[in-house]
Amino acid sequence: MKKWTIVSLVCFLTLGLLFYGCGGGGSSGSSNTTLSGKVADGYVKNAQVFVYNDAGMTNQIGSGTTDDNGNFSITLNVSSIPDTVYIKSVGGTVIDTGMPAPTMLFVGSNDLGTFNVTPLTDSLYKYTTSKGSMNSAADYMKNKLGMNDTNLLWGDPVANSDLQNALYKVLSSGTQSGTLPDGDYKVVIIYLDEDNIGDTYTGINDIITNNKVEMNVSITNGTVSGTMVGSTDIVTGKVQGSSIVLNILNSSTSPTEITRVAGSIGLLGSVAGVYTNLDASGLSKGVFVASFIPASGVDVAGVARVIENLYSGPRHTLFRDVFGTDSDLAWGDVTITNIDPVNGTVSAQDTTITLDAGSAAGSSDTLTFNSGVFLQSNGLPANIIILKFTDNSNDLAYFIQPIGSRRGIYMAVDHTTNQAYAIGDAYMSKSQSFAPSLDSNTQYSVRVAVAHPGMLRQLRTAALMSASDSFTTPDFTNAPYDNSGGVLKVFNGSIIAFKHDTNNNNLSDGFNSTDPDYMRLVELYETGAMQGEEMIGGTITDPTGATVPLKKFPATFVGFLKKATETAPSFSGTMNFLARVLYTTDYSTYLNAYTTGTLSISGTSATLSWVDADGDSGTASLNVTNDDGLYHIYGALGTEYIDIYWPIGGQKAVYIHSDQSDGNGTIDEVGEAYLTY
Repeated sequence: MKKWTIVSLVCFLTLGLLFYGCGGGGSSGSSNTTLSGKVADGYVKNAQVFVYNDAGMTNQIGSGTTDDNGNFSITLNVSSIPDTVYIKSVGGTVIDTGMPAPTMLFVGSNDLGTFNVTPLTDSLYKYTTSKGSMNSAADYMKNKLGMNDTNLLWGDPVANSDLQNALYKVLSSGTQSGTLPDGDYKVVIIYLDEDNIGDTYTGINDIITNNKVEMNVSITNGTVSGTMVGSTDIVTGKVQGSSIVLNILNSSTSPTEITRVAGSIGLLGSVAGVYTNLDASGLSKGVFVASFIPASGVDVAGVARVIENLYSGPRHTLFRDVFGTDSDLAWGDVTITNIDPVNGTVSAQDTTITLDAGSAAGSSDTLTFNSGVFLQSNGLPANIIILKFTDNSNDLAYFIQPIGSRRGIYMAVDHTTNQAYAIGDAYMSKSQSFAPSLDSNTQYSVRVAVAHPGMLRQLRTAALMSASDSFTTPDFTNAPYDNSGGVLKVFNGSIIAFKHDTNNNNLSDGFNSTDPDYMRLVELYETGAMQGEEMIGGTITDPTGATVPLKKFPATFVGFLKKATETAPSFSGTMNFLARVLYTTDYSTYLNAYTTGTLSISGTSATLSWVDADGDSGTASLNVTNDDGLYHIYGALGTEYIDIYWPIGGQKAVYIHSDQSDGNGTIDEVGEAYLTY
């Protein structure tokens, strides 16, 4: 296999979560046993439906496709329906919106009669991991959703009006994986990068004019091809499961500039994350949000109804600087009072936010709502909003978020010069949603791993990749934060921030110091997985020899969090993956965009089968350890070595690659893999 320095690995994964208390079985043999039901997120047509008799979803016992009304009827290849049934639906189109449907999972008893695969059963499948059994997970969901009967969790949320509120609470959680079935799409992207610091922005229209790009792309068997609107640039890439990588090239033969975008697909075709641009001047970084809109068949009124239910109301908000001289963290709530995709308008209330003071909470600030826009493209809803606020100093704050994702971006602009001075991440999560969150006054243990460019050229054996920690949450009725242990921890719903900067010196203390600075912003998932990016303190020498702040290089971060008294779950099954290099010692072959493969985990061993962008392929046997829910998968990869860290149930992993097969070499690249069901 080629060195991972030359690839942006494209990966999709099929999770097999080992649920406690959920049996599976059924004898094999010919049969005409039939299993019927609906796929309902709004009814979904043309979804692929796969039936399994094991929690790992490795032993398939039947498959089929939904009809135009979302129905499926599948003849199983076993003599009887297993005691516990596992189902996965992939792809398809939501009938009443015309938008791609999410991937949805199902776990349930064989006595249900009708097997409805819905966002409710998807959450039940995932919560079974952290709650220990299907019954415990069902009781948890019933109580949190305010239901009086757990059987409602397996109901039809389209036909049963009592389930509509629960459906939208689950959909607005931001944890569901979206899909992009084969077809033609309009892609709308808003990006902000480090080179925009100092640029002039007088209003939302300047963002739309200067930082919005559109593409026309086709997806065929997961392969992406297309063109930039108003440009000769071409678009290539890959969709695998609920992950995507796009390469924007200024030439189809000998490109001198490569922009690489990658991320997990959320609801309504949403994607957000970090992108890189490589040209003659070097590697630059930025943050982006994107939306994929089917080129035909979108029901604008239907989309508007869904968006109103998903997005209006109070939203927990956390945002932080990534680019610029500051390293600020802020949090509060933003309430959307009206959202009109048809007319392209959004309105919100004024709000109060709290700023950090290093490792502690600092002063408050008032954000006064100014204006809001719901983007459109050729008469279709682009499913991206831009909000403009004014703070106490009359500086401007812009929040940009794709509908269907918790993750967005933001920019701060000086009111006297109209110049941008801070660009970063902004996460919003609807406060009434079913998003996973932590309990008050509870002790948690956490295992984390981060891959940052400061590791490059270090010995693998000396690089700190995984670490453990613990904390006790405060009483959330008093405040959603505390600074015990010298670390500011903000618990804003399903989004958590950690900041360590006791001197409040703008993340100056490096990772090699005795008390290193850092700032993490992470999303929580039902299993206990968390993921995001981390800003590392200190400095680094860039390829030109200049000393620059390490915080300018967003580092990918994952972890697993559980109550201190609980036992971490385990995992068994085969994963497909899409991963990419973030930082490397050699960008000369960066054009080789991706490598695909499968990773099969069983106990303490794993098998990686791969094929790279040039068609070279191979198989590697790796070791596996379960570090309190954070899997470490490691071993020789040909003449080199790989370390992968993946939190069970998360959508992302981090990895480092080193140059000796015995694991004693130096690190030559760090990257991330996007993991999907």
